[in-house]
Amino acid sequence: MSDWVPLIGWDYRFNAIVLRISNHKENQDFMFPLTELIRHSKMPKHELLAAIEQATEPAVSYRPIEIIREKAIRQADIKGKTVLDLGGYDGQMAKLALECGASNAVVVDSEQWRIYGWKQPDPIPGVKFVKSELLDWEIPFDVVIFYNCLYHVRDPMLTLTHVRSLTKETMLLCTLHRYHDGAWMYVYNPRECNPEDPSVYFGPSIPALERMLTLTGWQFNQLGIALDRVVYTCRPIPGFVDPESVEVRRVNCIEVP
Repeated sequence: MSDWVPLIGWDYRFNAIVLRISNHKENQDFMFPLTELIRHSKMPKHELLAAIEQATEPAVSYRPIEIIREKAIRQADIKGKTVLDLGGYDGQMAKLALECGASNAVVVDSEQWRIYGWKQPDPIPGVKFVKSELLDWEIPFDVVIFYNCLYHVRDPMLTLTHVRSLTKETMLLCTLHRYHDGAWMYVYNPRECNPEDPSVYFGPSIPALERMLTLTGWQFNQLGIALDRVVYTCRPIPGFVDPESVEVRRVNCIEVP
């Protein structure tokens, strides 16, 4: 471990201190939420402010989350299954699913990548690309890959409910999160989180994200966190009934004199 060098940085988007361990070949990044550090720290205020001022190097490496995302697909029960990659852009995750034994893979994407100026994806043998808005797609698949899309939608709970209707067995979820110990959500201004992207709408805390999953009918298991991303494997709860739909039906059944 003597060739590993520790570096400390500050990620202004998430009000967090980032510790990077680097050996010049790879980086491992660890994020520490500032609010929690302040709450539990006995450091004098002037020392804490001085430490923050010195932590000016931004965190840029997201490589560890790619490892977790790919591992989630490799460990999923995919062999012989149909796979839907929502918002899959270039189809690399769908391609990996085929390599892991999926019977077929479809990428459904609204082509928002054009806003970012990204190049048009190259065709991938065996992967079908379909242009469609997420909420317009209605064909269910065995396994749904839902990576880095949830924070681009205006109504996350409606979206999670819809994705559950598309998922026969398993959803693999990767999304943005913010560090907070309560069921809390931060709402971004356009381009606040990402200067190149006006459609990053919100960042939930882990408790808020998991509460949304529960309320929309998912069982879930967290696979890992890296910087501002978290990965889950999720399964639809058998026989789940949306509490809101039950309440709506109850109200509609009230006799009006």
